[in-house]
Amino acid sequence: MILVKNLEYRRDDKIILQNLSFAVQSGSGLVITGANGTGKTTVLKILAGLLVPTLGKIERPEDILYIGHKNAMKEEFSVLENLKFWAGLAGNELLVPAALSYFQLEDYMDLPHKALSHGLQRRVALARLILSPRETWLLDEPFAHIDNETAKCLRNLIITRTEQGGIVILSSHQPVDLPFGELGLGSGD
Repeated sequence: MILVKNLEYRRDDKIILQNLSFAVQSGSGLVITGANGTGKTTVLKILAGLLVPTLGKIERPEDILYIGHKNAMKEEFSVLENLKFWAGLAGNELLVPAALSYFQLEDYMDLPHKALSHGLQRRVALARLILSPRETWLLDEPFAHIDNETAKCLRNLIITRTEQGGIVILSSHQPVDLPFGELGLGSGD
């Protein structure tokens, strides 16, 4: 379970988040919605342990995979080299072919990451969900820059993760077709 109580985050003298509370049980998910600049990424980074809140209490599992806006891939490496790197960190090298296949990356596996379109780069990043399965997934705008077919594959993967008892929290500034609760953050700047 993830529990957030009275979360506040300030950057310099600006309040980014204030009095934010929510809970997400195992086997379920949450979609954090709002316009750009409302704090969606900040919430996910705090949950991932990448930012420290100014105030508030957070209880979360340790087994977390965070996939942010930046795809966290080495630009000079090929798709295959990048996926092997992430699989090696998780000790799941045998899952690389499955990740390539699931996200239809076989035809691109020898290309350097920097040569791919934004949509293909995002698919490579999302393949980490298969390579590094964790109890909790924190996904920042996972449906951005992907086509409808990839969105269906991602949706199925997310639902499967929660059906297996995991937690998925994702952000989106667009409607998302998932059977999850929704947390709307205030208007942007």
